[in-house]
Amino acid sequence: WTWPELALLFSFQLLAYSLGAALSFVQLRDLEELVRLGTFDTLLIKPFSPWAYLVFSGLNIGYTGHVILAVVLMGWAVLSVDFAWSVWSVSFLVAALISATLLTAALIT
Repeated sequence: WTWPELALLFSFQLLAYSLGAALSFVQLRDLEELVRLGTFDTLLIKPFSPWAYLVFSGLNIGYTGHVILAVVLMGWAVLSVDFAWSVWSVSFLVAALISATLLTAALIT
């Protein structure tokens, strides 16, 4: 493994973790309290997903530093890695990043 390859793997993992945690970590920390107080019941009768409401009710900006570091490092690593980039490989990278982000959010949930 070369340093740019390791940097690409690290930045991919860091970006997926920071986006997934920003979507779910803090917002769902108080879920037990919402259920205990009965506040969660009001979300259950609304015509939208309670999970989506909780996740998008507040984005945790504490992970902004992680996202910035991961994007900068990934940008450098993508340009440094010897790889034939194509539309297919870029779309695969984006799809894999979205998948890893959702997997991280699901595990934290």
